[in-house]
Amino acid sequence: MSFCGSYPLPLKKTVSDYISEKTDDIFFEYPPCLEGIKRCVREKTFPQKRRDVLADVLTQQYSKVFDVISPEISKNISQLRKGAYSVCCGQQIPPFISPSLIIYKIATTIRLSIDLNKKIPDQNFVPIFWMASEDHDKEEISQWAWGQSMQKWHSLQSGSVGRFHLKDFQTILKNTLPSATPLWEKILNHAYQPDHTLAQATRIVLDYLFKKWGLIVLDPDNTELKNIALPLFKKELETPFITKNCVETTLELKKKGYEAPVNPYGGNLFHVEKNHREKIPFEQDEYFPSKQNSHPKKQRDTLYQNPDRLSPNVLLRPLYQEWILPNVAFIGGGAEVCYWLQLRKCFEGASLKMPVVLLRSSVCLIEEKLWGFWQKFDLKLEDISAPLEKWQRTALGNKKVEIEKYRENSQKIISEMRRELLTLDRGFDSAVDALNTKQTKLFDALKKKWMRHQKEKNSTDMLKLQRIREHLYPFGILQERIASFLPVVMGNPNIISDIIDETDPLHPKGIAHIIR
Repeated sequence: MSFCGSYPLPLKKTVSDYISEKTDDIFFEYPPCLEGIKRCVREKTFPQKRRDVLADVLTQQYSKVFDVISPEISKNISQLRKGAYSVCCGQQIPPFISPSLIIYKIATTIRLSIDLNKKIPDQNFVPIFWMASEDHDKEEISQWAWGQSMQKWHSLQSGSVGRFHLKDFQTILKNTLPSATPLWEKILNHAYQPDHTLAQATRIVLDYLFKKWGLIVLDPDNTELKNIALPLFKKELETPFITKNCVETTLELKKKGYEAPVNPYGGNLFHVEKNHREKIPFEQDEYFPSKQNSHPKKQRDTLYQNPDRLSPNVLLRPLYQEWILPNVAFIGGGAEVCYWLQLRKCFEGASLKMPVVLLRSSVCLIEEKLWGFWQKFDLKLEDISAPLEKWQRTALGNKKVEIEKYRENSQKIISEMRRELLTLDRGFDSAVDALNTKQTKLFDALKKKWMRHQKEKNSTDMLKLQRIREHLYPFGILQERIASFLPVVMGNPNIISDIIDETDPLHPKGIAHIIR
């Protein structure tokens, strides 16, 4: 595999202004730069008790699926216990590590930890992947592209997806293994065996892909971790503060013309038990409202005695994350960056330091033959996000510009005619307008006819463009948002190293690679 080049990311104003450090600092605590991370390191404190619990939980989670924990993982768990800081990313966990953007988030996170260990040598930094194992939206994890085919897991299970067992996944696994290499057949059989959960399977696959860099995979759906975060959950249950603070910040963002992807409304805690994850009743700034519950205190006390039954929503989860991790940086996609900016006052309300929030790298993988076509058509890397019609216009050359010149000449003639006629009689104005409208329609029709003619004449080239489009946008969806990464890594074992080498967490960009 080889690096083709980089291209600017098509970013929304909220994200673009933030990473360019144009955003008002009322929305973040530390700027998205190296100096921001250094400040966070200087100012962040993290209790040793939480470090010990975190290290013990990680050791337990790895020991459940591995007879021996790899030296790289053991070293980083020990580093976390002894005072290392973490840099973190997170994502839902569909089977087969889909979509590929999970890989790119992790690659950006690993690269940041490598860079920080070099640039801040008196501290240690450990990369962590946070599995969104408590998410109960199984549609988010039920569909992915494997090569040229779409796979779907029709599971009848419900509740937190990380707890899903894999007995009803075996048919999909059996149908997938023939396309796997012998090594990956062994890995996938180990990971997705019937008595594993989806969270355990994800840990095994990610460990194989990233253990050489010491990536720690954390399942936050854990009793011990929730027990140390109980003060945070108690504060939200007894004096709800997340929605109120988030609403205030969201209004400020919108006033400045920025996007706020999460609508803060109602409660922010779920009740989880067995195969159910349901929102805790919330009404008029009160959990377990007295209108519906005769004993709200008893309801709360039951949860305090069973913290594993508490589960944070999308707004409370970042605070839970920072409560249990010694985190100085979080890496996410554009939507994540936006909703973290909604949370500044929430962090202040919980007396928590907000980490530096950074944008992940975006990667597109292009088959070598298709890359040859791309270059032949004189397409630029920044055209990757452009519509197919623009590709076609570029590939067909600039002959259409001649048609536009004739249109311009026609417009000049009509304008001159209008001036002369109006000196005779103002009544000619409507007639000239009608002529202009008719001319515009005729030129539009001529352009369409020319395009059809050129597409038919160059049908082979149009088919090649279509192939490139289907490769970069399988099933009409951007490659990194739907395709599993595993078929790629099977044929390109060094691809992850290459991607890590090319990412630049403090200067996010799009990266294009040729795959063979």
